Amino acid sequence: METKSDFQITIDSIKNNRNVNTQTTEDIFFDLLCSVPPAAQVKGSFLNGEAYTHDNSGSPVYYCFFKKDNKFFGTMANKTAFDLKIWETQNDINPLNL
Repeated sequence: METKSDFQITIDSIKNNRNVNTQTTEDIFFDLLCSVPPAAQVKGSFLNGEAYTHDNSGSPVYYCFFKKDNKFFGTMANKTAFDLKIWETQNDINPLNL
């Protein structure tokens, strides 16, 4: 029986729970940061360079990764949510309902 990698478990969790911050590892954070140029980046956070889907208004939605309290997390975010630094006010639920 094949087991999923930590990477695939993280990505699946983010895709299936888009409104929740999913804790991940530092290795996965930096692997994704270095995989393609980020669509947006500020200290300790970035939007993965390729959009995963689009929201109801047609804006691209990306995997968003950030560091908070020395832990690493992933969620889904469009550029507006990223610019608002959603993880600073987010308590498990994404306020923009992506």
